[in-house]
Amino acid sequence: MAWRIHREAHRETKTKGPVFTDWERKDKRIMKSISKISLALLTVLALSAVTSRAEAPLRNTGHPVTLFIRGPGGSMITPDSAPSTPLWDSRFGLPALAPDGHQITLEEWLRVQSRAEAKCVRKGTHVVIHLSGLIPNGVYTVWVLVFDGPFPAGPDGAAPFPFGNLVGVGSLGANDGSENSFKASASGEGQISVNMPPGPLSTTPPWLAGTAPYDVGGCLLDEFEFHLVGVYHFDGKSYGPTPGFVHGGSEQFGIQMQP
Repeated sequence: MAWRIHREAHRETKTKGPVFTDWERKDKRIMKSISKISLALLTVLALSAVTSRAEAPLRNTGHPVTLFIRGPGGSMITPDSAPSTPLWDSRFGLPALAPDGHQITLEEWLRVQSRAEAKCVRKGTHVVIHLSGLIPNGVYTVWVLVFDGPFPAGPDGAAPFPFGNLVGVGSLGANDGSENSFKASASGEGQISVNMPPGPLSTTPPWLAGTAPYDVGGCLLDEFEFHLVGVYHFDGKSYGPTPGFVHGGSEQFGIQMQP
């Protein structure tokens, strides 16, 4: 009888051990599953956050540019300049003519309003610009200016103020200048929507002449800063990969984009 009791006790002890171990193993498996689910959830959330940032477009409004236009006798344009002041370009002294032949005044020049949106896409950067107050029926081209530091910047010996951090200039879209032009409507409205591919820009700043054009490796939003600048062409023509200022033209609007 004692032997039987001892045997039952021994059997009970052997039975209890494995039962406890099974629960312990199940508990560990459950904890591992929870950990994996938590890790997967955190990964998804992190990727969602990154994707949201990558997909979020960069937007800004622009302003008229008067830096490269002049009044009679090459006089600078200032806040005190009369709205009726006739305009010339600052580079070659050519009169700023409208498509109907009249000389554009400062009042007409300053009417422009602009807004832009830029977004990273698989093939580079998708840029959309909406405009109003343009010279009616005027021909425009849009240019990308890339900076590796803040604008404006002080002179650094090689580059004049305020463009000390300017490292590249090129046509918006294809670097042959085939996609960056548009014509304003009779009411002075315009829009351009272009994919800007990665790769070298179409030209270089004058003080970097002789160097290779700056290479936009991916999306423009990866750059420190870039500007979208609209050039109005006095002769109603565009000139491919360069603005063609020698034929008459000047920057009328600029949109500063800071990622």
